Amino acid sequence: MANAAAPNTLLRPNGLAADAQTSLLFVSDSGHHRVVVYEDVRESVDGREVRAALGQAQLFLGAPNQGLEGPSFATLQSPQGIFFNGYELLVSDLGNSRVVLYR
Repeated sequence: MANAAAPNTLLRPNGLAADAQTSLLFVSDSGHHRVVVYEDVRESVDGREVRAALGQAQLFLGAPNQGLEGPSFATLQSPQGIFFNGYELLVSDLGNSRVVLYR
């Protein structure tokens, strides 16, 4: 499957935030219903594997709300805009009509 979730793929990325102190880059991967985290982003992230995926239990999963019937504290559905204030990451979780805070 060409659009399958994997550590080095994105599907409809549309938001990003950066942590200048740690060189982390957060990207909302709306099509895979997750926010991915890249390390050491002083260079291009094209084709690089992600460090973590918020909203999914594993990097190879991409179902809305992890395939559950509804949202939980650990799931996302079509995340859009994201904002990092240096300590917390706020994610606009469009499909679940909420804003999720990660600390």
